[in-house]
This record gives sequence, structure tokens and C-alpha cells, in this order.
Amino acid sequence: MGFTRNPYDWCVMNKEVMGTQQTILFYVDDIKMSHVKESVLLGTVSELKKRYGKISNLSVNRGDIHDFLSLKNKQRDQANTPASMYLFRIDGTSPDLKKKDADHYRTITAKLLFLAPRARPDLLTAVFSLCTRVKQPTEEDWNKLSRTIRYLEKTKDLFLTLEAKDLRQLQCYVDSAHMLHHDLKGHTGGFTSFGSGAFSPKSKKQRLNSCSSCETELIGASEYNADSLSSIFLLIFSVTSSMMAFAWNCD
Repeated sequence: MGFTRNPYDWCVMNKEVMGTQQTILFYVDDIKMSHVKESVLLGTVSELKKRYGKISNLSVNRGDIHDFLSLKNKQRDQANTPASMYLFRIDGTSPDLKKKDADHYRTITAKLLFLAPRARPDLLTAVFSLCTRVKQPTEEDWNKLSRTIRYLEKTKDLFLTLEAKDLRQLQCYVDSAHMLHHDLKGHTGGFTSFGSGAFSPKSKKQRLNSCSSCETELIGASEYNADSLSSIFLLIFSVTSSMMAFAWNCD
């Protein structure tokens, strides 16, 4: 169909149609297409139906809102933040969850892990902490998960908006907290942006122990470097310009 696969992400394909770029993103058996003209998208859908419609019916959804991942929550109390100040505190006396509740904990946490880096980066720090407890979750962990869900219910209309005035200017932001975890390791958070909205967000515990906050910042910058470089290489191939500017911001 004339599309060119991006060598840095094989799930991204581009083609120039009527002077503007058409992009297709693949995720398992789902496809997301974008182009400034609806007629171009309709033509691509028609071609896909012609080729693969006999194998299986193709479901097409158009518009600005798509229900791709649903998280149902029955709790009525809502929270103003995804986690409390005691997020990383571990109570060794808290009872373990029963098997049924523990499986439910793992299921919801996995769904949050899918949602957070793609559409809700404000959940990342809380979700990271929840993921570290999936092996043997306790009642304390369940309460932390419940708070995150209550916050998500309150902010269900909050969505991520990405804006870019110039695709040739990329900003990377990274910061670290010193000795945050119980094993005295630091924590790194970072994201990349074109000016408004964050993509490639990251929130995770550092792999190394450090002796000072300055060393923690250096470790954090190094660990986020791989994520920012992947975005840079992806853009170098996608943006038709020989001049690009990259800024690295580390607090």
C-alpha cells in the first residue's frame, strides 16, 4: 500500500498522501490511522476491507474519543491525588491478601500499567510502587491501589494533550529523589515533550545506590538517556529536516 516502516519502531508506518503525511500505528490486532483529510483515511479503510474483510470483519471507530481500555470502579469515595505521602512505606505487619483478592490486585495493577505510560503519566509513580508488590500483596497494598482507583475515578475526564509548534525542537526533562526507597536507592522521573504534553514518561527506582544527591541526579540522567535517545532517533527518520534541536533539562 506504499507505506514505509520506521526502522526505529516497526509498529509505525508512514506515507505521503496529497502532500501531507499519513501515519499508521499497530498494536497487536488494532490499527490507529491519522491524516488531515478524512477521505484519505476512508480510502485506506476501504483498501483494508478489500484485502482482509473476507478473513474477518473489520471494526472501524472514528472520532476524537475512543474506548480502548476500561477500568471499572465501584468505590464512591474519591481521592485528590493518586497516592499518599506514605506510598513507599512498607508495613511488615500488614496481613497478606487472600488468593482471590491477590489475583484481583494483580489484574487491576496490570491494567494500570498499560494505561499510565500511554495516557495518564500522572499515575506512573503510584503504579510503579504497586507493581513492586504483585508477588505477595498485603492489605496495605490493597488500600494504596484503592486510592489510585478512587483518584482515577475522580479524574476520568482528564486526558493527555500533546502539542507541538515545531517538530524540530525536542525537550527532555529528568529529576531524581535521593534515598527514597527502603533499600536507600534513589528514584528517577522523566519525560519528553515538544512544548506541551509529555510522552515517553518514566518513573522507576534506580538500580544503584548513591552517596549523595548529586550522584543520584547523575544516575537518573544516565538511566533516562536510553528513552530520550530512542525518541530522538525516531524523529530523525520521521521529520524531513536536516536541522533539529534537542534540550536536556536536569534539576
